[in-house]
Amino acid sequence: MLPQIGGLRSKLVLLVLFAALPGFAIALMSNIRERELFESRYREKALRISQQAVIRQDELVSETRTALEQLSEKAEVRGAQCESILLEQLKRSERYLVFATIGIDGKSICTAPPTKQAIDVRDRSWFQRTIRDRDFAAGEYQIGRISNQPGLAFSYPLITNNQLQGVIVATLNLNWLNQLIAAKELPAGSTVSVVDRKGVILARYPEPEKWVGTSIKNTDLFKELQTQRTNSTTIQRGADGNLQLFAYSYLLPQEAPDLRLIVSIPESEIFAQATRNTIENLIWLGTIAIFAIIATWYFSVIAIQRPICRLLDATQQLTKGDLSVRVEPPFQPGMLGQLAQAFNQMARSLESHVAEKIEIQRQSELAQIKERFVSMVTHEFRNPLSSILVAAQILRQYGDRMSATQKDQQFERLVSAARQMQQLMEDVLLIGQDQAGMVQFAPTTVNLDEFCGGLIEEAQGNATSQHRLVLTHEGNCQGMNIDERLVRSILTNLLSNAIKYSPEGGTVDFRLRCEPECLIFQIQDSGIGISEEDLPRLFESFYRGQNTGRIRGTGLGLAIVKRCVELHGGTIAVDSQIDVGTTFEVRLPQ
Repeated sequence: MLPQIGGLRSKLVLLVLFAALPGFAIALMSNIRERELFESRYREKALRISQQAVIRQDELVSETRTALEQLSEKAEVRGAQCESILLEQLKRSERYLVFATIGIDGKSICTAPPTKQAIDVRDRSWFQRTIRDRDFAAGEYQIGRISNQPGLAFSYPLITNNQLQGVIVATLNLNWLNQLIAAKELPAGSTVSVVDRKGVILARYPEPEKWVGTSIKNTDLFKELQTQRTNSTTIQRGADGNLQLFAYSYLLPQEAPDLRLIVSIPESEIFAQATRNTIENLIWLGTIAIFAIIATWYFSVIAIQRPICRLLDATQQLTKGDLSVRVEPPFQPGMLGQLAQAFNQMARSLESHVAEKIEIQRQSELAQIKERFVSMVTHEFRNPLSSILVAAQILRQYGDRMSATQKDQQFERLVSAARQMQQLMEDVLLIGQDQAGMVQFAPTTVNLDEFCGGLIEEAQGNATSQHRLVLTHEGNCQGMNIDERLVRSILTNLLSNAIKYSPEGGTVDFRLRCEPECLIFQIQDSGIGISEEDLPRLFESFYRGQNTGRIRGTGLGLAIVKRCVELHGGTIAVDSQIDVGTTFEVRLPQ
C-alpha cells in the first residue's frame, strides 16, 4: 500500500508542476522580448548620444571659428597687448584651455596662459593647413604643449593688407564631453571615446589618464570601423572581454574626417532590467508552484499516509526492542484508528510481560552476585580467622614452655591476621557506603613522606612471605591535600596486590613524586603480570585475571582503587607484561 500511496502523491506533484510549466515558458518568452526591446532602445539611445556629441562638437567648432575670426580682426593681438587680450578671452571662455598667437615661423608670439619661452608648433597639422590654405583649420585630439592636457586645437590666419602675418589658435577643452555624458545619465560602465584613423584613443570618459594613447587597432570593433563609413551600432567584445553595445559617429566629418566618437554600453547593463523582471516573475511563479506543491503534498497524506506512517514507525521501533513505543493520539476515525489502538494494547501487554521477565532475571542475578560476594568475603575471612585460632591455641597450650621470641612470633601472627581482617572490613564498608552514596571527598593536609612510610611498614608486616619494599620520593611532599582514607585504600590495595602476585623474595618499588599541581604514585612489581585480554576488564568488580590460579583474592581490590581515584578526581593507568611485572600509576590533582 505504501508504494501506491507514494506513487499517488508523486503523480499529484507532477500534475502541479506540469500546470506551472506554461507560466515559466511565458516568463522566459517575455524575457526574450524584453531583451530585444531594451537592446533596440539602447541602440537608439547610444546612437542618439553619439550624434548629439557630433552636433555639440559642430556647435563648438562654429563658436570657436567665430571667436577666432573676431580676435583676428583686433589689431591688439598683433601688438604688445596681445597677451592681455588673450588672457581676458580665456577667462570669459571656460571651455578653452589655451589661446595663442603664432608667427609664420611656427613659434609662439604670445600665449594665454603665458609661457616662459616660445613654443614651436610647425609640426602641428592645423598650423600647416592654415599657413597653406589661409583658412580656418582643426587639428587632432592631443596633449597640448602649453596646457599639458588633452584638447582639440583650431587655428585661423592673421592677415593684414592681404599679407599672412601669423596664426591665432584656440585649444578646446574636453569638459564638454564629460558634461554631455553626465546629462544623459548613461548606465554604469558606459564610456565615450574619440578614436583617430589609426585606432588610437585620443579622448575618453571616464578614466582618460588610463586609456588615452592606447590602441584598439587589434579589436573587431576597429575592423568594423574601417569597413563601415556611416554612423551605426554594433555589439562586440570590449577591452575587458565582455560584450558591449557600441554606437559610433564621425566627430568632425569636414575638418577631421577620420575621427570617430564611440559610445559603449555594457550588455549586462542593457539587459539588467529585463533580467530583473524575469527573475522577479520566476520567483513569483516558483513561490506559487511551491505553495501548490506543499498544499498538494499535505492534503494527499493527511488522511491516509500520516496515520499509516505513524503506525509503521511504531512497529519498526517495537522490532528494535523499544517496548515503550505507542502510537500517539489523535486517532483517525475508522479502521486506521482502531488498528492504532489495537497496536497500543498489544505493545502494553508485551511490555508488561517483558518487564516481569526482566525483573525475575534481575532478582536472580542479584541473588547470584550476593551469593558470590558472601562466598568470597567468607573465604577471605576464613584464612585470617584460622591464623588467629591456631596462634591462640598454641599460646594457650604451649605458652608456658615457649621462649619470648616464639611468643612474639605468635603474637605477630595474631596482629597480622587481625590487620588483614580490618582491611577487608574497610573494603567491604567502603563498597557499601559508595553504593549508598555516602562516600565523599574530604581532603586534609598530610605529610606524604610519613604517610607512605607507614603504609610500607603495614604492608611489610601483613605480608606472609618475605618481600623487599622500596620507597623513593621526589619533591616536597609535606603539607599535601589528600583524602587520607581514600588514598590509604588506593595504596594499600595496590601494595597488597604487588606483594601477592610477586615471587617469594621479590622487590616492590613504590615511587612518590610531588609536583605543585599533581601527586604521582607508582607501584611496580616483578610478578606474574596481566594479559592484554584481561586489561579491559581489570577494574570490574569480582573480575580476576586468567593467570591468577590459586592465589587468593576477592576481585574487589582494583574496583575499589578505581572508585577511590575517581572520587579524588584523579586518573589511574596500568602497564604490564606477562611474567615480567606490572606498574600502576595514580595521578591525583592538588
